[in-house]
Formats: sequence, C-alpha cells, structure tokens
Amino acid sequence: MQPSKTTLGEYLEKWLNEYVRPNLAPRTAECYESIVRCHLVPALRNIPLTQLKPEHLQRYYYKKLSGGRYDCKGDLSRTTVSHHHTCLHRALKMALKWGLISRNPADAVTSPHPQRSEINTVNEDDLHTFLESAQKTLFYVLFYLALFTGMRRSELLAIRWSDMDLLLCQVHIEVDPISRTG
Repeated sequence: MQPSKTTLGEYLEKWLNEYVRPNLAPRTAECYESIVRCHLVPALRNIPLTQLKPEHLQRYYYKKLSGGRYDCKGDLSRTTVSHHHTCLHRALKMALKWGLISRNPADAVTSPHPQRSEINTVNEDDLHTFLESAQKTLFYVLFYLALFTGMRRSELLAIRWSDMDLLLCQVHIEVDPISRTG
C-alpha cells in the first residue's frame, strides 16, 4: 500500500481487516465496521489518506449533525457523531503507527460533545410485570440474570453449568482479557 496513492476508503478497509477484526472485541468491531461502511466511506472515500485535513473531518461532522443519516431521514445525534470521531481517530492513529501519515488530522478536530439525556428506568411494578410475562418463555432466567446482575450480553450467553454454584446462589464470571481490548 503506497501512502501517497491510498485513499481514505482503501485505508479504512485495510484497517478493518488487519487491525479491528483480529484485535478488538466482536461487538466493538461490528460497531466500527458499521460506522466505516455506512458513513465514513460513502462520505470520505476518495480523499487521499495523506491529504486528509481537519477541515474535511469538521465538515463531515457538521453534515452528519444536520441531516446525516444514511437513509436521509434526519440528523445524527451528537453522541453518534462523537462515536464516528472516536472510530476515525483510532483508525488514523493506527495509520500514524504504520507510517502511512505524518500526523493524525483527527487530533486537530473537536468532536461533538455527547448530549446528556434523562435516563428512563423501569419502576418496580414494570419490572415485575415484565418478569411475569417472561416467565412463560425459555429466556426467563436470562432476563432475570440480566436485570439483577448487570451482566453483559456476551457474559450471559457464555455461562456454563460449571460457572454456577446453585448451593450458594452464585454465578462466576471469568473475564477474558482479550475481549476487553476494545
């Protein structure tokens, strides 16, 4: 890959294949791939990697905040555009490490600050109603564990019988250090 001729689109594809998929947690890789394929590549694909400037990124963020959904039906939130910035910043940081660029243009751009929104939580009555209706399904135990332990989806789905101590009513979760690098 010749840095002077490589476009941002070509580089992002290489980054996904050679860095993201082998090194990041599956959910993180899935998220980055979606951002790259649905948003970054369609908007910035033809810019040569070595000629990418902060103003390209700032303009991209502005466009995404004002009508940037890929289905053209509205704006993206500041939180979502902030995720795009994080993804692009990480990709360009790796390009810098690989010697493809001399500086990271994303360092010179301020990402939109995520909006703080009110968190709607489930009240006790709703929780009991949900669990009561879930009791009739095969997923009752999974829902119960998720609601009362705060376990992640991947942790819930990885539980084995050997992880459970039914006598002490405990579940043992072993954290895989490789999956936490995302």
